Amino acid sequence: LGIAYKNLGDIKMSRKFYRESISLKEILGDKKGIAYGFNNVGELFQKEDNYSEALANFRNSFQLLDSLDDKRGMSIVLSNMADVNLRIGNYQKTIDLVYQTIEIDEGYDDKYSLSVSYLLLAEALGSTKRYQEALKALKMAEDLSREIGALKVYYQSQVLKANFLDE
Repeated sequence: LGIAYKNLGDIKMSRKFYRESISLKEILGDKKGIAYGFNNVGELFQKEDNYSEALANFRNSFQLLDSLDDKRGMSIVLSNMADVNLRIGNYQKTIDLVYQTIEIDEGYDDKYSLSVSYLLLAEALGSTKRYQEALKALKMAEDLSREIGALKVYYQSQVLKANFLDE
C-alpha cells in the first residue's frame, strides 16, 4: 500500500504504510525487507526536502544491506544518499558516495545505474567548478545512456553540459 499511496502523491499515507511494513518485517526477521523499507521512507522524506530524516533512513537501510552484503541494494541507497548530499551542498561527500556506487555498479555491468551515477558525479564536480572532470563524467553518462536508450538521462546530460558551457 505504501507504493500505491506514493504513486497517488499521498506521502503521509505512504509513509504510514511503509512504516507498518517495516514493523511487520521486524516481527518476521526479514532484514532485507526492513532495509528496503527504510530506503522507501527515506525517499519520501527526500521528496519533501526533509534531508536529515531522509539521510537517517538511508543510513539505517545501508547498515542492514551492508550486514547482508547486498551490493545492489547498497548501490541504490548510496546513490540516494549522494543525491541528498548534492541537494544540501555537500559536494565532496556526493563525489565520494558516487564513486562507491560506480564501483559496485561496474561489478554488475548495470549501465543504467552507471549512467545515472556519472550524471550525478558530473553535477557535483561542476558545482565545485571542476569542469573538465565534470565533462568527462558527462561523456560517460551520455555514452552509456545512448547505448541503452535511456533518453531521460541523455537529455539531462545535455542540459547539464549546456549549463557548464555557459559558465
